[in-house]
Amino acid sequence: MSSALAFAWAAALRPWRAFPARAQEDPSLGRALGRMLLLRTPPTYLAGLLGFQAFAGIWRQFQTWEGPLPRALEPHLGPGFHAGDLQATAQLLPLPEGGTVALVLLAAAPLGVLSLWLHDAVWDHGSLWLLGARPSRAGFRASAIADAEALASGGLGVALGLLGLIPGLGVALLLPLLAVDGWFWVQRGFALAAWHDCPPCKGVMATLLHAALAFGCSLLTLGLMMLAAARAGA
Repeated sequence: MSSALAFAWAAALRPWRAFPARAQEDPSLGRALGRMLLLRTPPTYLAGLLGFQAFAGIWRQFQTWEGPLPRALEPHLGPGFHAGDLQATAQLLPLPEGGTVALVLLAAAPLGVLSLWLHDAVWDHGSLWLLGARPSRAGFRASAIADAEALASGGLGVALGLLGLIPGLGVALLLPLLAVDGWFWVQRGFALAAWHDCPPCKGVMATLLHAALAFGCSLLTLGLMMLAAARAGA
């Protein structure tokens, strides 16, 4: 655990040195995934638990119609909306107990980490291919190991992100935490470059292309959904 944390810290501060050194060790995919789950799952679990508690607090305000959010919303309700109707609707949708959520997250957190890793590995590898990088080592396996190592280091960013869930403090730290999130995103580029023997700038460009493609696909999907809703309502 201590060695994994030491590498994660080194990769967070100097990824252009840490990842090439790790690539020279030629770790197996299983060991890389193990480190990723070890370092990334606990903060992901805590983020899910704290996020649910924050959402539950907001939802209870609407169930009781007491608190700052309902008071701020009520003057802006249109003529067809009534506070009592919204409160009754919220009361019809009770939230699960905290203990149930905690148990579900024990399984959901590692599955979420693995899903994120697979998504990033596929999109990063595809972005490298679109940029003309021709992997000289193990093809997709190299991207899978590189992203696993980078996501393990990124667990430090998830842990820092927990500060954003603290009431009052989260708003003040919004911009710094966004910068941290952005850094750990492009940090994967240094890992990709180390495992694929390509310039670091090309690896970083692959992560940026990944972000642009994912954003474009999300916008396209949203646009198609809105178009379908408009046609259904016509």
